[in-house]
Amino acid sequence: MSADEKMVDAALAGFDQGEFITIPSLPDLADWEAYETARQNLIPKLSLSSPAALYRVSKEHRELQSEEPGLASAARDVDEKETRL
Repeated sequence: MSADEKMVDAALAGFDQGEFITIPSLPDLADWEAYETARQNLIPKLSLSSPAALYRVSKEHRELQSEEPGLASAARDVDEKETRL
């Protein structure tokens, strides 16, 4: 039996055992469970409406980085909107 056939047989065995997801080459189910737990933990954090503190940039920093007056004005507009939230 070829390696491909063995993988197919293993995948089918997983499905027969009721596995929702079967990864025949994964030797330890705990690895998958850890991944799934981490993924579930991330889901509610990926659609927040404001940036995480790690990525917030101060108004002064944006103005210093901006060499175009229009960009500094846009940064002020963003700060004003954030203040209203």
